[in-house]
Amino acid sequence: MLKRNRMGVVLGVVMGAGAVLATTVPAAAAERAASWRMAAVVDRAQGRALLAGDYGRVIDRLSEQRTDFETSTNLCVAYALSGDLARADTACKRALALSENAATRRDMALALTNLGVLKAAHGDLPAARSSFSRALELDGGLVPASDNLQRLGVEPRG
Repeated sequence: MLKRNRMGVVLGVVMGAGAVLATTVPAAAAERAASWRMAAVVDRAQGRALLAGDYGRVIDRLSEQRTDFETSTNLCVAYALSGDLARADTACKRALALSENAATRRDMALALTNLGVLKAAHGDLPAARSSFSRALELDGGLVPASDNLQRLGVEPRG
């Protein structure tokens, strides 16, 4: 499913285990982050509001909640899409730390994908490439990581 939000950013849902949102970071958030794909958990932690483009609501509701993987992941994406890359970075790093204890490798792959987007937004393309590649090693079917590697001119091997 593809949807265009009020900023003209195309949002697409990647269906699979634990519904994942693949979203493009708008140029307004950070010029260098334009068209990188991030991943969020749609079926939990304000995922539907994130899909609807209501980033302020997501941030307001989740910033006061307990810290778990889904909350940290969706806060990472909401902050990035609202243009607050410093808070996005903090939330993404928290999601990565929490994913290390996760039951699935997919959680760590999602966190690495989002961290890669933030590295790319800051101009650190080698670190972004490393994050996307590691994400695909963990979950070879993760579309946002694959798309981001292709954007860097690297053919994913996941």
